[in-house]
Amino acid sequence: MACSSNDLPSRFFAQEPIRVGGRLQFYEFLQSIVDTPLLVRDKVPKSTRTFSDLQTDSISCVMIAYSPEYGIVSTIRISADVRADVVSTIRISADVRADVKVDYTVTHFQSLEGETLAAYTRVAILAFFLSTILLFEKYVTVRSLDWHEGREAFFLDVLTG
Repeated sequence: MACSSNDLPSRFFAQEPIRVGGRLQFYEFLQSIVDTPLLVRDKVPKSTRTFSDLQTDSISCVMIAYSPEYGIVSTIRISADVRADVVSTIRISADVRADVKVDYTVTHFQSLEGETLAAYTRVAILAFFLSTILLFEKYVTVRSLDWHEGREAFFLDVLTG
């Protein structure tokens, strides 16, 4: 295994990194890594056992599920932080230990259609209309305000309005 370095390789498993959340990351299908001993990239076989190396500081598995009956898409993200400064220690075998911190997030997205979409659209239009009226009222208030006497009341009104 290579020594750990702060330099990010320009390609890994013949793929370029993708910037997500401000970090450059390498992606691969979980099935490609788990179910096959070799991946052929750029006509070169690569052992899938070397996908995680000393450069790896975290591993994430993202799953997407769709329920057509309810119009819900769920994303499940399981992340394992394998840097040296994490707190939990997991015993892998009798003589090997690894520091790992595991976390997960589940996010649901529901589509709106039919009457639900129409109701949501009506509420959004009403909220926009009321916000426009409040903005106009604040504009009129600012134009006629004596700042030496009423600025505290104005800012309190803006915060609560």
